[in-house]
Amino acid sequence: MIMAGFLGFGRDLSTLDASYSIRLFNRRKHDSLQAMISHKGRSITVLEFYTVEEKTASPWSIIGPKTHIPGDTASDASFDRVQEWIQDCVQHHSKCGPGPQTRLPSRVLDLGTSNNSIKLYETEASIGSYICLSHCWGAIPTIVTTTETLEAYRENIPWVSLPAVFRNAIDICRRLRVQYLWIDKLCIIQHDKEDWIREGSNMANIFENSFLTLAASTAADDSGKFFVQMDLERSKVVELTGSTADGKAYNIYARLPIHHYLDDDCPGSHTTANAPLLRRAWVFQERLLAPRVLHFGEELTWECREESYCECSGASHRMKIDHATSLLSKSSDSTLHDQWRRLVMRFTSLRLTHETDRLPALSGAAKQFQMRLRKRYLAGLWDDSLVEDLLW
Repeated sequence: MIMAGFLGFGRDLSTLDASYSIRLFNRRKHDSLQAMISHKGRSITVLEFYTVEEKTASPWSIIGPKTHIPGDTASDASFDRVQEWIQDCVQHHSKCGPGPQTRLPSRVLDLGTSNNSIKLYETEASIGSYICLSHCWGAIPTIVTTTETLEAYRENIPWVSLPAVFRNAIDICRRLRVQYLWIDKLCIIQHDKEDWIREGSNMANIFENSFLTLAASTAADDSGKFFVQMDLERSKVVELTGSTADGKAYNIYARLPIHHYLDDDCPGSHTTANAPLLRRAWVFQERLLAPRVLHFGEELTWECREESYCECSGASHRMKIDHATSLLSKSSDSTLHDQWRRLVMRFTSLRLTHETDRLPALSGAAKQFQMRLRKRYLAGLWDDSLVEDLLW
């Protein structure tokens, strides 16, 4: 079966000499089987072997179930999956809350009914549901709200002036039937110190009270895009059918492995080059605070306070779940301190444009912990555990 899988991807194992080796492994218990061909210690090809629940179960316990993925994150099939995740979260996750109606931020984008009716809406603390955008600004200047453009944007924001990431975010909001979108570049007046102090200090609350945060995880700047369409090789699936020696039929599938850049089982994976957004320190806090985060990469990945999912059924990241569990359950102070140190360890490896933002970029998470610990927060440390916190 392994040989047939590689043959389906143009690798004839029968032709390999002794300088090649094949290693079989599971990344986690009950996961799919992975097989790797190496030549003199260098990996050449890795395939993932899995079953799907609708077909016959695997006769081998080492090969677990996964899900076929559409290969296009803009497809109707992908968005049907997103709707299932949202519905399950809203209806069954007490830690995430229903969330659709809350006090809106000071400004949001009102998406109107067409691309010609988008405008900046000053909410005056009205009630509604909104989605946040988490994105990399990048080095290329794009549209921002300034004191000079504020009045015009209240009337209309031209569609042609919006970069690809913003357009994609608007399209996603409309497909999810959410009227309001918060984007920092447009909802905070840039180069206005007073507005930045007022709105910037409220950003933690903005993400925490959002219905959903969209993460353009693989876009290096706003000229990138949310949606990824796999090429033919990446989306290829080879079906392997047959029966075991004792006559038990099987349907096994082989494909190239999906990149899970959020997996906690992959040290450093949250800083992978495939997900530049996740290298940013501000984004780390946004992920922690938002009740729900939808990442767009090679596949869609979901994080909320109780579950994590991906389209291929292979995600296992628990950072957000562990954070919520520590804060929302009856965790001891020692457990909370341990969780805080884990967060700080992750956070210190992430990037900031301005190093002076290091403490502000973690202040929202610190506020959450302070509400539980009831201790004094001292620039990343806690007054009841200074000795332990300083042990690096």
